[in-house]
Amino acid sequence: MNLSHRSLVAYLKKLQPGKGSIRLIACEAGSSVDALAQHVANKLGKDVLAPTDQVWIRQDGRLTVGPTKDAVTGGWKEFRPGAKAVLKKASPETNALQPM
Repeated sequence: MNLSHRSLVAYLKKLQPGKGSIRLIACEAGSSVDALAQHVANKLGKDVLAPTDQVWIRQDGRLTVGPTKDAVTGGWKEFRPGAKAVLKKASPETNALQPM
């Protein structure tokens, strides 16, 4: 499904997300400095956590990031409004996020 950052932001504004940060579970949404996640962070004024590669949902609900479900080589980047993204270190805690 293709969705522009403007459409996504408009949709999220209608949902009226709370005061916390946003976990954007969308493949490659955090793959570059001008990624979708940065646009969302800038427009909503919220921190956004986004994957650098494909996202895979495991049977137990964990999320992993990589080109295949078994190649967990990606990670999660944290995007802040008006700032540069910060890559979270590759570890079981960041590459395999637990269900919320």
